[in-house]
Amino acid sequence: MSLWNSEVKSQLESSTNFSKLEKDLDSIGLLSTIKKLVHKGGINDLNVRHNNAMPYIKLMNLYQDKFQGKFRDKYMAMREVCNKLRLKFGKCTEDAKAVLMVNVISKPTSAQLMNAVDNIEEEHHAIIFQYKADKS
Repeated sequence: MSLWNSEVKSQLESSTNFSKLEKDLDSIGLLSTIKKLVHKGGINDLNVRHNNAMPYIKLMNLYQDKFQGKFRDKYMAMREVCNKLRLKFGKCTEDAKAVLMVNVISKPTSAQLMNAVDNIEEEHHAIIFQYKADKS
């Protein structure tokens, strides 16, 4: 904690579970609280919609600069943050049903539908990544 500024320390110490985490020396729980603070912009759930929008904004503002290496790693790390926060991109059952209809599956099972939704999310991320990567 000596590496953090006073604002981060005070926000962390004001979390409801900090005293228990400190007493139990729960480093994993502390890390989880820190991630919530850093990636969602706060440790409380008072502004849930705002806090959930921040990782989307960070991902959408991520672009590869000319000759910047490891952009894929940065993109995948930000995508993992969104996954950990259970924020999904492109997860639309109507799109999945339309894709399945093209494949002549008019009444998909729930497993087929979930698989199609997952595939659509992967495709969605591939498209976003291609547009954000440096063209040169």
